[in-house]
Formats: sequence, structure tokens, C-alpha cells
Amino acid sequence: MATSYPRRDSASGIWKISDITSNIKTEGTWSLGATRGVFFAGVSSNVIDYITIETTGDATDFGDSLRSGDDREAISGCGNFTRGVAGGGNPGVNTIDYVTILSAGNSADFGDLTVARSGTTGCANETRGLFAGGYPSSDVIDYITMASTGNATDFGNLTGARYRCARGEVNSPVRAFFAGGTGLSNVIDFVTFTSTGNAVDWGDLTAAKKQMAGASNFTKGICMGGSTPGAINVIESFSLQSLGNATNFGDLSSARLYNSGVASLKRAVTGGGTDNIDVIEYVEFATAGDMTDFGDLTDGRGRHASFSNGHGGLEAFDPRPLHAGAGRALLGGGADPSAVNVLQFFSIPTLGNAVDFGNMVSARYIGSGSAASSSTRAVFGGAYAASDVIDSVEIQSQGNAADFGNLTDGRHSITGLSSQTRGVWGGGEDPSKSNIIDYVTIASAGNASDFGDLSAVRAKAGSCASLTRGVFGGGLTPTIVDIIEYITIASTGDVTDFGNLSTATFGMAGASSAVRGTFGGGATPTKVNVIEYITISSTGNATDFGDLTAARVGISGTSNQTRGIYAGGAAPGLSNVIEYITIASTGDGTDFGDMINSVSYAHGCSDSHGGL
Repeated sequence: MATSYPRRDSASGIWKISDITSNIKTEGTWSLGATRGVFFAGVSSNVIDYITIETTGDATDFGDSLRSGDDREAISGCGNFTRGVAGGGNPGVNTIDYVTILSAGNSADFGDLTVARSGTTGCANETRGLFAGGYPSSDVIDYITMASTGNATDFGNLTGARYRCARGEVNSPVRAFFAGGTGLSNVIDFVTFTSTGNAVDWGDLTAAKKQMAGASNFTKGICMGGSTPGAINVIESFSLQSLGNATNFGDLSSARLYNSGVASLKRAVTGGGTDNIDVIEYVEFATAGDMTDFGDLTDGRGRHASFSNGHGGLEAFDPRPLHAGAGRALLGGGADPSAVNVLQFFSIPTLGNAVDFGNMVSARYIGSGSAASSSTRAVFGGAYAASDVIDSVEIQSQGNAADFGNLTDGRHSITGLSSQTRGVWGGGEDPSKSNIIDYVTIASAGNASDFGDLSAVRAKAGSCASLTRGVFGGGLTPTIVDIIEYITIASTGDVTDFGNLSTATFGMAGASSAVRGTFGGGATPTKVNVIEYITISSTGNATDFGDLTAARVGISGTSNQTRGIYAGGAAPGLSNVIEYITIASTGDGTDFGDMINSVSYAHGCSDSHGGL
């Protein structure tokens, strides 16, 4: 029967209308191209390293696990297209931590298992991750939602209590499989990801065994090595599509246990094992046979977790990596009324609520316009109280921010704008008001450099940009002002007068296309719902555009080339409202969705604003 949609390993297939709709929403079904396999911690090691499964060669350092001591070993992992998650550990812990697979860095806390245990087995599809079994002899299966963070939830039970089943993702997009282990050690059982409930018998391994590596593509599961109870070099495989027993596949280069597995759709790879070896080797799923040398881990180890972003659980509608300028908006930090470190995102072309992206380096607020971004990277500068911190994230991925550098002077209530190359911040207070403008090259982490000066000290202004010009409007000097002035982003120097707002305003936000800039909300000092606009390439006074759905100050703004976005703020209670305008027309704001929290003075930016 023909495939009902193009798979990640083949462009052929029959398109259904529902598939086309899904692909429009998710940027299309597309080959990953390169699959990353990650090996996570292990005996006496907190190292995380990775390989590109389609190639060969030694592993590369990824970062470090947040774990220390014995809880680094006897853990298991699972991954989806975005995240890798590791759970459990010696001497029986409930820790779950995670990384963003296509980035690099240290792991972060995810939550806790329902029961503290070691020697679990992990499986995942795009939506759910499962952890099953464990020591002391447990039949517990619990699950997490891969895209969120939080504690695991009870799923059901294995057919019998056991631990040290095949370590690696043995799963299809529909089913998770648990093979071997201490206790019912030749058993293969399974569950269906989308439901909850107890496991059901699938078949048997060729022999009772435990402590082996596992891997899978869509149709075949592979178990590599293990003990019976002595270490063995046997590789066996079984079908993930129909009930049945495993059969012999080939051999490892040497007998081992405590190894772990990762996979792409074509290759199964095992790394580490007995006596903390650093060996990595592989086989092709399509051809039974013995293992071939791949390379070495950065640190020899065993009893470690592993996961990949291309295993057999990840078939349907793999979105190609989000292309630059696809319309992703980020909102970072803010006050609720205390400073928060939440990063959240949404797609500007598609109405809906924001979802969690990760966390900023530290909680911060007072600077609703203090983010700058290229089409691939966002940088967030300054914070209350007078911080000089700049941190950054890669917009197309998800995960926590990383340190980028420092402003020339610590301050808050600054406003930011950018081109594809430069991020620029102007004004602020420390606690005295400032006229400083400084800039960074967004592609290169490092400290900011002096750009020039505003015409006067100013804080809590709004900002927007075209491809060439950056514009600052309004603010406190400490009196409220209506001044609009501009810079040429690619040069350095002081501002030039542009014109005036219709009313002196502070605490508003800007949003722009490459042609038109808009300023929305703020206070005069009375909170206002006014939106006004300018044509960025000319000079002159602002013109009435329309009204926001409610008056609020400390609002955040961003845009793509079509839509301007205004989010959050205080009215006087804190708001989680996201609304939008069509920049090329005039008119009032329309409901877009909701932020995940109610905050004012969050940092807003996107990969497709007017400066790009």
C-alpha cells in the first residue's frame, strides 16, 4: 500500500488534503538531513557528547549534565525532534533533565519521575516520552509531555516488574517497546503512546538478557550486546509492525553490556559499555550483519542515557528546520510584578497562544523594547536594576538563553532595535537617565560598543526599524516627551530629529515593516490605547492609526512585514493579551491570543521585523 504522505527518508508518497494542511502549518514534511545522536552522562561522568549518525568519526562535546555523583549512572533517555530527556539514576533518584538536541550546552531541570528509581528504559514519539521499569524491581510506566516541563504522570505497568531493559529508543511513531531486563528477561512488551494503560506481550528475545543497547527505525527494533549473565556480542532484531519473536542480526566487535543506543532511519549506533569503554560502532538497519567502527566517545563510560532526533518514533510530519524569517516572535522576561525569566514564542502569521520557549539567564524586566534580533538570533540587553547583561537565544530552536556579553553601561528602561547585522540599544536609567546608544554585532557574542547619543537623556521610549534606519519615540527625560529621532543603523553617530508623536508618551511599544513604523499604548501619564504610525524612510510627525483593545503601559511589541504585535502590559492590572494590526492599513487592534503569563515590560522581538 502506498505511503499516505512523504516520509522523512523519501519524497515519494501520496498527499492527502489533511496532510497538505498540516504541512502548511508546520513548514512542511522534510528530511532532517543530519540526525544527531546524544550520549548523556554515565558511570563517573557528567559529560554529554554527540555524533552525526549519517557520518562517522569521534563524538563532539555538547555540555554537561546537571547531575553529580552516582545519579549520573543507570539513567535512560528519550528524544523528539527538538529535545532530549534523561530520567532516573542511582541509587534511586526521580530526577528528569533535558537538553535542546540541535544546540549545545548543559542540561536543565525538567521535573521528576513518579517513583524514584534507576535502570529505567526510555522511549518517545514527537509528543510523549515514557520511562518504564527500574530498580528496585518496578513495573511502573510513567510519561511526560516532551514540549513542556514538569513532573511525570502515571501511564500504566509493564507485564512484569523488571529493570535494565534495552537502553535506547526502541519505538515506532505509534508504539513503545521494552525488551529484556532483570526478571522476565526474554520478554518484549509494548504500549501505545496515545493511550494510557498496561503493557501487552509482543514476543520474545532469542535469549533471556539484560543491560543491552537498543535502537529502532519505523519498522525494526534492534538489541545490541547485554548479559546472559556474562557479557555477549549478539545483535538481534524484531519487527515493530507485527507480533513475533526476535531473530539473530549479527555481532558487535566485542562482548559488552551497559552500552546505549541511538538511531537514524537507516543506522543503529551503540556507544560505550563494559569497563567504561569509549567505542562507538554501527550497523545499517536494511542489512543484517556485524558492527562497523564509527569512532570514539569523548569520555569512556557505561550505564549512560542516549537519545536522537531521528529514531523510529519520529515519522509523521517532521517540520523542516524553521527557516529564517518564518515569522517567529519571542517575548522574554517581564514583571508579574516581580521579575520573571520566562521566554515564550508564537508564530506571527498564525493566530494563537504563546508557548514556552525556555528561560532567560536571569529574571528581568523594565525594558519592553529592549530586545534586538536578526533572522536567526535574539539578544536581550539590560534589566532592572541597572544590569549590563546581554543574553541570546537561537530563534529557530527552543531552550534557555546563553550569556552574550555586556552593555557599555548597566541600565534598565532602555529600548532596542536592529537590522540583520546589528542590535542597538538607546537610553535607559542607572538610576539616572541616560542618552547612551550602544550596539553589538548580533552574529558574534561579545560586549557592546559605543554608537553615539540620543538628543537628551531618556528612558522607557518606544522603537522600530527599517532595513537602514532605527527610530526612537517618546519616553521620560524625566518629563514625558513626544520626540521622535532616528539613526542609520549601519553607521555610528548621534541621532537626527525625525518629528513628533501626537502626544507626549512613555512606556509604549513599537512594531514595524520595512516601510512603516507604529507605536502603541503607553502613558501620558494616563494609560492610553492609541496607535500611531510614521513612514520610516521620510521624516515628519506621527499620524493616528487606530486603537488597541485596551489602554495599557509597559506593553511589548514586535512584528513581521505584515503584522504588528502588541502584548502584555498593565491596564492597571497585568495583561496577558496579544493583539495584532495589519501594518500597511489603519485600524484598531484585533485579538491574536494570550501570553502564557500576565506581565508588563517583557522584551519583544522576532525573526522577520521591519529591520530585516
